[in-house]
Amino acid sequence: MLKYIFTGEDNSMSDRAILFQKGLLAIKEYWFIGDFMGDVRDNGHTGGYIHNGLSLWRQYGIIPFILLLLLLLGSYLKILILFFKTKRDSFVDFTFVFATFILLELLTARSFIFTSFWMAIFCILSLYKKNGYRINY
Repeated sequence: MLKYIFTGEDNSMSDRAILFQKGLLAIKEYWFIGDFMGDVRDNGHTGGYIHNGLSLWRQYGIIPFILLLLLLLGSYLKILILFFKTKRDSFVDFTFVFATFILLELLTARSFIFTSFWMAIFCILSLYKKNGYRINY
């Protein structure tokens, strides 16, 4: 981090930019069905994936990616509604902040395989159900 502050360049950030470009090329080529394990094939090892939510699109194609977006947006909308509807409940507040943080990480720095992403979704859905609301998808 200090190297980035002083020189404006960071090896990790440069590597992620290269992985992002390679991933976008794979998405462009295999946009519908995905390129499962293409990152391993191209790099010869694991960890060479796009470090954001687009990694799901690259691996599995457009349909699972759209389904993930619907699940993500639907879940986040539910916690947003619950956050504004309920009186100050510390668990609802925590879940809202946690879900917001995880959503931002998914957009900028983490893949769909990041476990906290899935924990946030299931926490939201269980909290929503606990408060007596119906969950419709």
